[in-house]
Amino acid sequence: MPFVKDVTLDGAKIVDPTWERIAEVLGNVFSNRRGFLQLLGEREAILTICPSEEYGCYVSAFGKNELAEYLLTDPILGMSPVETVLAGCSDTFPRCVFVDDSLVIRAAREFFNTGFRDNELYWANPFELYAEAGIK
Repeated sequence: MPFVKDVTLDGAKIVDPTWERIAEVLGNVFSNRRGFLQLLGEREAILTICPSEEYGCYVSAFGKNELAEYLLTDPILGMSPVETVLAGCSDTFPRCVFVDDSLVIRAAREFFNTGFRDNELYWANPFELYAEAGIK
């Protein structure tokens, strides 16, 4: 039985949140480069996926029993600051926080099933990451 109980897209609840349905919704988010998808589980665990038109998807997570937020990263992309619009707000981010769709799917599938972050992917503390990138 999956860990995730509720899934929302732009605040609207998705009916029958099976993995197949979530994968379909993710496909739409990827192709449109729009949407704010949240997977919600017990103990306030949450995975948030938000695409950027230019760079990929921003993924943040509070896994099951975690007290801090972590960002999915791709270290190969580097730390250079990029400015983009995310969830309707323009801001500066380290480039590495905008990951490709395959990493998003992998992270979402693991979280959907277990409530944990996939420990084979690169996750970073946002405060440390932004400090290292020189972004305030």
